[in-house]
Amino acid sequence: MIPRVNMLTRLLKTPTIQERAQTSITATITSATVQKFKHTVEENEKLRGENKGLCTDIEDLRGENKDLCVENENLRVRNYELSRELEDAYRKLWDRKINHK
Repeated sequence: MIPRVNMLTRLLKTPTIQERAQTSITATITSATVQKFKHTVEENEKLRGENKGLCTDIEDLRGENKDLCVENENLRVRNYELSRELEDAYRKLWDRKINHK
């Protein structure tokens, strides 16, 4: 069935906002429209479920990223400590060479 009123045309022909607000819109709802609506609702629910799963994945990745940042910072500190030890060892070796000449 065809809608009894073309909503857009009627609203465009109505000159003022107040008159547009007072315009009643009547349409015939077909079984095809109902089926399309049901399908859209089902699809929406499916997408919400997928979105919820993705949000959980994102939260897990954020936690993992935070852990990796902490680990990275610990490795930077350890790297700094090792470089200081290496510098000290090199200085001691250099001092020995100079003192033995």
